[in-house]
Amino acid sequence: YMKNHLASINDLHASKNPRVASFLPQILDYGLSNGQAYWVESWIDGIPATSYSWRAAWKRKVAESALHFLIDLHQSTSKPTEIHRELFDDLLQAHVTGVEETIREFEPGFELKPLVEALWRVFGGRQIPLVRTHGDFWPGNILVSTEGQLSGVLDWGLSMKQGWPMLDLLHLIAFQRKWRATWLFGSVTTKTLMRCRLTAWEHKMVAAYCAGLSLEDSLWPAFVS
Repeated sequence: YMKNHLASINDLHASKNPRVASFLPQILDYGLSNGQAYWVESWIDGIPATSYSWRAAWKRKVAESALHFLIDLHQSTSKPTEIHRELFDDLLQAHVTGVEETIREFEPGFELKPLVEALWRVFGGRQIPLVRTHGDFWPGNILVSTEGQLSGVLDWGLSMKQGWPMLDLLHLIAFQRKWRATWLFGSVTTKTLMRCRLTAWEHKMVAAYCAGLSLEDSLWPAFVS
Protein backbone atom coordinates (compact mmCIF):
# COMPACT_ATOMS: atom_id res chain seq x y z
CA TYR A 1 0.00 0.00 0.00
CA MET A 2 2.68 2.52 0.99
CA LYS A 3 4.81 1.47 -2.00
CA ASN A 4 1.96 2.44 -4.29
CA HIS A 5 1.46 5.70 -2.36
CA LEU A 6 5.17 6.48 -2.84
CA ALA A 7 5.17 5.57 -6.54
CA SER A 8 1.99 7.56 -7.23
CA ILE A 9 3.25 10.70 -5.46
CA ASN A 10 6.61 10.51 -7.23
CA ASP A 11 4.98 9.95 -10.63
CA LEU A 12 2.73 12.97 -10.19
CA HIS A 13 5.58 15.21 -9.06
CA ALA A 14 7.54 14.08 -12.13
CA SER A 15 4.60 14.69 -14.48
CA LYS A 16 5.36 18.41 -14.87
CA ASN A 17 1.87 19.52 -13.87
CA PRO A 18 2.65 22.09 -11.17
CA ARG A 19 -1.04 22.70 -10.38
CA VAL A 20 -1.56 19.05 -9.40
CA ALA A 21 1.81 18.73 -7.68
CA SER A 22 1.15 21.82 -5.54
CA PHE A 23 -1.57 19.90 -3.66
CA LEU A 24 0.59 16.84 -2.93
CA PRO A 25 3.05 16.17 -0.12
CA GLN A 26 6.71 15.53 -0.81
CA ILE A 27 8.07 12.21 0.46
CA LEU A 28 11.06 13.28 2.57
CA ASP A 29 12.27 10.05 4.13
CA TYR A 30 11.22 6.56 5.16
CA GLY A 31 12.81 3.41 6.51
CA LEU A 32 13.48 1.58 9.79
CA SER A 33 14.88 2.95 13.03
CA ASN A 34 15.52 0.57 15.92
CA GLY A 35 13.20 -1.93 14.28
CA GLN A 36 10.35 0.58 13.89
CA ALA A 37 9.10 1.78 10.52
CA TYR A 38 8.92 5.54 9.95
CA TRP A 39 7.59 7.73 7.16
CA VAL A 40 8.15 11.47 6.75
CA GLU A 41 6.21 13.76 4.40
CA SER A 42 6.24 17.51 3.94
CA TRP A 43 3.64 19.55 5.82
CA ILE A 44 0.58 20.82 3.97
CA ASP A 45 -1.35 23.69 5.53
CA GLY A 46 -5.06 23.06 5.88
CA ILE A 47 -7.78 21.39 7.88
CA PRO A 48 -9.63 18.14 7.12
CA ALA A 49 -12.50 18.71 4.72
CA THR A 50 -14.74 17.00 7.28
CA SER A 51 -14.43 20.13 9.46
CA TYR A 52 -17.19 22.75 9.67
CA SER A 53 -19.79 20.39 8.23
CA TRP A 54 -22.49 22.40 10.01
CA ARG A 55 -21.72 25.53 7.98
CA ALA A 56 -24.20 26.43 5.27
CA ALA A 57 -22.91 25.39 1.82
CA TRP A 58 -19.63 24.02 3.31
CA LYS A 59 -19.95 20.61 1.61
CA ARG A 60 -20.70 22.23 -1.71
CA LYS A 61 -17.67 24.53 -1.49
CA VAL A 62 -15.43 21.57 -0.63
CA ALA A 63 -16.84 19.41 -3.43
CA GLU A 64 -16.59 22.12 -6.08
CA SER A 65 -13.01 22.93 -5.10
CA ALA A 66 -12.13 19.23 -5.18
CA LEU A 67 -13.80 18.91 -8.59
CA HIS A 68 -11.37 21.43 -10.12
CA PHE A 69 -8.47 19.33 -8.83
CA LEU A 70 -9.97 16.11 -10.25
CA ILE A 71 -10.55 17.63 -13.68
CA ASP A 72 -6.97 18.95 -13.74
CA LEU A 73 -5.54 15.61 -12.55
CA HIS A 74 -7.57 13.52 -14.97
CA GLN A 75 -7.10 15.83 -17.96
CA SER A 76 -3.33 15.83 -17.48
CA THR A 77 -3.13 12.03 -17.20
CA SER A 78 -5.89 11.14 -19.68
CA LYS A 79 -5.15 8.50 -22.28
CA PRO A 80 -8.04 7.92 -24.72
CA THR A 81 -8.26 4.15 -25.07
CA GLU A 82 -10.50 1.78 -26.98
CA ILE A 83 -12.03 -0.60 -24.46
CA HIS A 84 -11.45 -4.12 -25.79
CA ARG A 85 -12.58 -7.19 -23.90
CA GLU A 86 -9.27 -8.12 -22.26
CA LEU A 87 -8.71 -4.58 -21.00
CA PHE A 88 -12.32 -4.34 -19.82
CA ASP A 89 -11.97 -7.54 -17.79
CA ASP A 90 -8.65 -6.37 -16.32
CA LEU A 91 -10.17 -3.05 -15.22
CA LEU A 92 -13.13 -4.76 -13.54
CA GLN A 93 -11.68 -8.00 -12.23
CA ALA A 94 -10.40 -6.87 -8.83
CA HIS A 95 -13.66 -5.04 -8.04
CA VAL A 96 -15.84 -7.92 -9.21
CA THR A 97 -13.86 -10.53 -7.30
CA GLY A 98 -13.98 -8.53 -4.07
CA VAL A 99 -17.74 -8.02 -4.22
CA GLU A 100 -18.44 -11.64 -5.16
CA GLU A 101 -16.26 -13.03 -2.37
CA THR A 102 -17.95 -10.83 0.23
CA ILE A 103 -21.53 -11.64 -0.83
CA ARG A 104 -20.83 -15.36 -1.24
CA GLU A 105 -20.24 -15.55 2.51
CA PHE A 106 -24.01 -14.99 2.83
CA GLU A 107 -25.28 -16.14 -0.56
CA PRO A 108 -23.25 -19.02 -2.06
CA GLY A 109 -23.25 -19.06 -5.83
CA PHE A 110 -23.70 -15.29 -6.17
CA GLU A 111 -22.02 -13.84 -9.25
CA LEU A 112 -21.89 -10.49 -11.01
CA LYS A 113 -21.61 -11.90 -14.53
CA PRO A 114 -24.98 -10.46 -15.70
CA LEU A 115 -23.93 -6.96 -14.55
CA VAL A 116 -20.45 -7.35 -16.08
CA GLU A 117 -21.98 -8.32 -19.43
CA ALA A 118 -24.41 -5.40 -19.27
CA LEU A 119 -21.50 -3.02 -18.66
CA TRP A 120 -19.56 -4.58 -21.52
CA ARG A 121 -22.45 -3.76 -23.83
CA VAL A 122 -22.13 -0.12 -22.70
CA PHE A 123 -18.34 0.28 -22.76
CA GLY A 124 -17.14 -2.33 -25.24
CA GLY A 125 -15.49 -0.75 -28.27
CA ARG A 126 -15.85 2.81 -26.94
CA GLN A 127 -13.03 5.30 -26.66
CA ILE A 128 -12.77 6.05 -22.92
CA PRO A 129 -10.12 8.34 -21.37
CA LEU A 130 -8.29 6.19 -18.82
CA VAL A 131 -6.81 8.37 -16.09
CA ARG A 132 -4.62 8.42 -13.00
CA THR A 133 -7.14 7.71 -10.25
CA HIS A 134 -6.88 8.54 -6.56
CA GLY A 135 -8.90 5.52 -5.47
CA ASP A 136 -10.23 6.87 -2.16
CA PHE A 137 -11.22 10.44 -2.92
CA TRP A 138 -13.40 11.43 0.04
CA PRO A 139 -13.38 14.41 2.46
CA GLY A 140 -11.17 12.56 4.97
CA ASN A 141 -8.32 12.54 2.44
CA ILE A 142 -8.75 16.19 1.44
CA LEU A 143 -7.28 19.24 3.20
CA VAL A 144 -8.89 22.64 2.74
CA SER A 145 -8.63 26.23 3.94
CA THR A 146 -11.09 27.64 6.46
CA GLU A 147 -13.02 28.90 3.42
CA GLY A 148 -13.36 25.38 2.00
CA GLN A 149 -10.75 25.77 -0.77
CA LEU A 150 -8.60 22.75 -1.54
CA SER A 151 -5.07 22.84 -0.13
CA GLY A 152 -3.98 19.20 -0.21
CA VAL A 153 -4.85 15.66 -1.27
CA LEU A 154 -3.53 12.81 0.86
CA ASP A 155 -3.33 9.00 0.84
CA TRP A 156 -2.56 7.76 -2.68
CA GLY A 157 -2.15 4.10 -1.72
CA LEU A 158 -5.12 2.95 -3.85
CA SER A 159 -4.22 5.06 -6.88
CA MET A 160 -4.12 3.48 -10.35
CA LYS A 161 -1.94 4.80 -13.15
CA GLN A 162 -4.66 3.97 -15.68
CA GLY A 163 -8.16 3.51 -14.32
CA TRP A 164 -11.76 4.40 -15.08
CA PRO A 165 -12.63 8.10 -15.18
CA MET A 166 -15.59 9.49 -13.19
CA LEU A 167 -15.18 7.07 -10.25
CA ASP A 168 -13.24 9.50 -8.05
CA LEU A 169 -15.96 12.13 -8.48
CA LEU A 170 -18.81 9.69 -7.81
CA HIS A 171 -16.93 8.42 -4.75
CA LEU A 172 -16.72 11.99 -3.44
CA ILE A 173 -20.42 12.64 -4.09
CA ALA A 174 -21.42 9.41 -2.36
CA PHE A 175 -19.32 10.18 0.71
CA GLN A 176 -20.70 13.71 0.84
CA ARG A 177 -24.15 12.10 1.01
CA LYS A 178 -23.07 9.59 3.67
CA TRP A 179 -21.44 12.37 5.66
CA ARG A 180 -24.72 14.24 6.01
CA ALA A 181 -26.92 11.17 6.59
CA THR A 182 -27.09 8.14 8.83
CA TRP A 183 -27.09 5.74 5.85
CA LEU A 184 -24.35 3.21 5.24
CA PHE A 185 -22.19 3.88 2.18
CA GLY A 186 -23.90 1.09 0.23
CA SER A 187 -27.30 2.58 0.95
CA VAL A 188 -26.19 5.94 -0.41
CA THR A 189 -25.11 4.26 -3.63
CA THR A 190 -28.30 2.23 -4.09
CA LYS A 191 -30.77 4.91 -2.94
CA THR A 192 -29.31 7.88 -4.78
CA LEU A 193 -26.53 7.26 -7.29
CA MET A 194 -27.91 4.06 -8.83
CA ARG A 195 -31.29 5.77 -9.18
CA CYS A 196 -29.66 8.83 -10.74
CA ARG A 197 -30.92 11.02 -7.91
CA LEU A 198 -28.42 13.85 -7.87
CA THR A 199 -29.03 17.37 -6.65
CA ALA A 200 -28.87 20.21 -9.16
CA TRP A 201 -25.33 21.17 -8.17
CA GLU A 202 -24.18 17.53 -8.21
CA HIS A 203 -25.54 17.28 -11.76
CA LYS A 204 -23.57 20.42 -12.63
CA MET A 205 -20.38 18.87 -11.26
CA VAL A 206 -20.92 15.68 -13.27
CA ALA A 207 -21.63 17.74 -16.40
CA ALA A 208 -18.50 19.87 -15.87
CA TYR A 209 -16.39 16.76 -15.36
CA CYS A 210 -17.80 15.09 -18.49
CA ALA A 211 -17.12 18.23 -20.53
CA GLY A 212 -13.56 18.41 -19.21
CA LEU A 213 -12.83 14.78 -20.06
CA SER A 214 -14.87 14.65 -23.31
CA LEU A 215 -17.19 12.02 -21.85
CA GLU A 216 -20.82 11.60 -22.80
CA ASP A 217 -23.09 12.80 -19.97
CA SER A 218 -25.29 9.75 -20.47
CA LEU A 219 -22.47 7.38 -19.42
CA TRP A 220 -22.20 8.42 -15.77
CA PRO A 221 -24.88 5.99 -14.42
CA ALA A 222 -22.92 3.10 -15.93
CA PHE A 223 -19.85 4.17 -13.94
CA VAL A 224 -21.93 3.94 -10.75
CA SER A 225 -22.51 0.26 -11.46
